[in-house]
Amino acid sequence: MKILILRRIKMKIKYYEVLFTDTYGICIKSEIENPTREQVATFLKDDMKKYHYKLEDIESIDEISLKEASNFYDMENEESFPILR
Repeated sequence: MKILILRRIKMKIKYYEVLFTDTYGICIKSEIENPTREQVATFLKDDMKKYHYKLEDIESIDEISLKEASNFYDMENEESFPILR
């Protein structure tokens, strides 16, 4: 009998800048490479509802480096940021 051992593979976290049509932007962390607008909208559903954004208000989703994220966004609590999975 073969025993199959499964390990959880640690996914690489990437950073994405999400820009809305009114020029507001947010940085998210994601294990999903190149997340879709739908995935991002679901992930940000509470914020989008709070600020009255709709799916079509997401203008772009661009991968950025941690350095870029740190230059443009408040990353002080980055360790506690939720991760899009």
